[in-house]
Amino acid sequence: MDSAYNHILVALDGSEAAEQILPHVQVLQRKMGSHVTLISVVSLLQGLLPEPSHADLEPVLREVEGETQSYLKGVVNRLQQDGAVVDFECPEGAPADTIVRRATELQVDLLALTTRGRGGIERTLFGSVADKVLRTAPCPILLVRLS
Repeated sequence: MDSAYNHILVALDGSEAAEQILPHVQVLQRKMGSHVTLISVVSLLQGLLPEPSHADLEPVLREVEGETQSYLKGVVNRLQQDGAVVDFECPEGAPADTIVRRATELQVDLLALTTRGRGGIERTLFGSVADKVLRTAPCPILLVRLS
């Protein structure tokens, strides 16, 4: 079946809140037979840590990457129980930039994620991944706002 959403990129951060996008993606996947790629970006919040060399961070990055892979494998297994075609990746980088870059490289038809609805000082300090993705994505976005 040819659909407008042949390939869906789903951004997750390991939280239950972010996983609230999954039921929406599952409906689309079932109706359209979409291929789903899960992405969780490995980041150590550059700028919030002292100035260590990359070599000093390598063990921490590898540990975070391993935990992220384990998490994503669990989500893949849950989604595959419904017969979905799902894969995953956990690249390193700044979350919003990396999600948009991978959406472009993979030529996805839809990018799906949640927003936590941060405001005020929290948004100023941490920025908004969803906001930046919304402004720069190369494709349509399914954005579920959480309260």
